[in-house]
Amino acid sequence: MGKVKTIVKHRFDIRFRNLVLGLFFLLSGITNYSQAAVIPLSLNDAIQRMIESNPMIRNLEIGLEQAQIQYDIAWYAFWLPNFEITANSTYRYSLGSSVPFSAARDDSSLKSKGPPSNTVTLGLGEIVVFDFFKQKANYDKAKLDYDRSKQLYQEQLRSQRFDLIAIYFDTRIAQEKKDAAERSLKISQAISELVESRKAIGKATEEELNSASVDLNNARIEFVQKKNELEQKLITLNTSLNTMPETEYKLITELPFSTVRLDDRELFEIFKKMSPTSRQQEVYLAKAELDVANAEKSRLPLPKISLSLFNISYSNGFAGGTRPSVNSNSNSNGSIDISTSINLSLPIFGQYGFFNDRVTKIQYLAREQQEINQHLTMMNSELDIKQKVINIRGLEQNIRTLKENLANNLKILDSFFKKAASGSVDRLQLRDAIVQARQSEFFYLENLFAHLRSKNDLAKTVGLDRLPGDLL
Repeated sequence: MGKVKTIVKHRFDIRFRNLVLGLFFLLSGITNYSQAAVIPLSLNDAIQRMIESNPMIRNLEIGLEQAQIQYDIAWYAFWLPNFEITANSTYRYSLGSSVPFSAARDDSSLKSKGPPSNTVTLGLGEIVVFDFFKQKANYDKAKLDYDRSKQLYQEQLRSQRFDLIAIYFDTRIAQEKKDAAERSLKISQAISELVESRKAIGKATEEELNSASVDLNNARIEFVQKKNELEQKLITLNTSLNTMPETEYKLITELPFSTVRLDDRELFEIFKKMSPTSRQQEVYLAKAELDVANAEKSRLPLPKISLSLFNISYSNGFAGGTRPSVNSNSNSNGSIDISTSINLSLPIFGQYGFFNDRVTKIQYLAREQQEINQHLTMMNSELDIKQKVINIRGLEQNIRTLKENLANNLKILDSFFKKAASGSVDRLQLRDAIVQARQSEFFYLENLFAHLRSKNDLAKTVGLDRLPGDLL
């Protein structure tokens, strides 16, 4: 592929310019379209820049960190009790109190105030000693989610890489189209000036001059169009690399071509083991199985044994009052209390039915639904892989045909070059040969790009970083 492109550029740029323009003695009249300094950029360098600087990559890392925290929460909830400290301080001012008629009246007890009542408690919360592994099912589901999050991070990173490859080569093709349009513009200007000089000496007609002017204007329009398309694609590339929109690159990695070596059956086997879709469906089904197991345990009179380890509390015992009296519960001594408890619960009947049979039915239906979804997903994915392979095979056939057409058009153009050297070439025929060869090159490159994108899409679908034999 690189050899063909080298031949095309050699014949379009060097040979034609030096031969035809030298033949017409018009090199001094060609307009020069200067380019700003550009930065050479390979595909590997672009991928590395994206990983280092694109905020989207950091966003993926944040999602993975959040999944790690959620898993840690589930682990601690299953294995460890909660430790917590509570503190309370109460200040009370007694305006008055009622006393029995039989009690002696004590005016000092009617209104009282004193130090606040303070309490500090250290609690080790509750820990489930045994519940027939119901809580472990919740922990297992959290671990499934965490493991899937790690896979998802790699899959999203792969997807970003494939997107950048597409953007890179789309921009690369736009650069080549712009360069080809610039060469055509220079050639059209040279021919237009030649016809104008020939008309001045009576060897060209007004119609030929007008025709050459039309060709020149069309070449200018095409050049501006291709230049604008390249600028838009460079903005997209710079966005992916998190660089300034006006940064210009010269993309130096050649557009590769290699056929798909695996058939649709082999690819589907890889899909069942490696694809994001298949892995996600497996997680959904595994969680549905855990829910069914928990529901089965919930419908049985299985006890739940939990242990409130101990609570330590301290209180200074003051409750108000300026001095101890029969009507004040103030106490000058603090106290330390330690308590523990064991709870046993047996579910019998409630809103969820007798022994939670309604919950169990719901979970069985949910599992059946997930099994159906997984089956349908696999069927649709197998069909999708077959269609992708058929499309890629068609592109490979087109590429072989377009490569042959490009070689034939280059031979035709070569014959016109030889006629131009002897001065016997027709201007319109030469123009048509140049356009036809250029369009053949464009069609060839566009199909190569479509083939590459289709293969990367297939690799992403089955869960591979690249298909066997690919170099990118």
